[in-house]
This record gives sequence, C-alpha cells and structure tokens, in this order.
Amino acid sequence: MEGAIAGGAARQFRTDVIWDGVDVMSVDMPPGTRDASLAVFQPIPVDGIVIVASPQEPASMIAGKAVKMAGMMNMPIPGIVENMSFTCPDNGKDYKIFGESHIEDAAAKYGLKSLAGCR
Repeated sequence: MEGAIAGGAARQFRTDVIWDGVDVMSVDMPPGTRDASLAVFQPIPVDGIVIVASPQEPASMIAGKAVKMAGMMNMPIPGIVENMSFTCPDNGKDYKIFGESHIEDAAAKYGLKSLAGCR
C-alpha cells in the first residue's frame, strides 16, 4: 500500500504543479522502502540519483541496495554523499557526528565518485 500511495503522490506532484524554470528537483527517500522508491521514480523522468549514506556500517549496506535499485532501473549515479559528517568551511575542522568517515571506502566498493563528506 505504501508504494501505491507514494506513486500516486508522485504522479500528482508531477502533473499538478507548474514546473517552469526548475532545473533540479531533489526527492529524499528513506532507506528500506524499495516499493515506495520504485513507485515514486517510475512516473518521474530521472536524470540520475545521488546515493546518501552515513558513517555507520548499516548505512553502507543500505547504500548498496540503493545502488542495486538504480542499476535495475537504468538510472545513472553521479556519486555518493556522506551525511552526518562534514568539513567546516570556516575552520577546516572535520565534524564526525557518527564516527569516522567511510565515504571513500563506500565509493570504491560501489564504483562511485565521492561527492561530499570529511576528507
């Protein structure tokens, strides 16, 4: 049922909103909702998806599932972003809220470009 509701909302969002002048739309999908993700992405023309993961080990597994889903739907993946860790542009300090960064490992594991996270 969750997938059907999400798909219906995505279709309505695409057809009932005036999208003039919009170059990029970001859709944040929670992990573990494969049916909902498929239902949302099918009615919308997608140029690519960015995988978002956090430093915790289970996040890498979930990112792998997202990579697999993107492959099944022939969606390009520009890269992977690590959430919950960042380098402050003002002082250059790394803030690792949930532990050490594993973005480079995850990017290599899935053959993706690392787009953001602590370096």
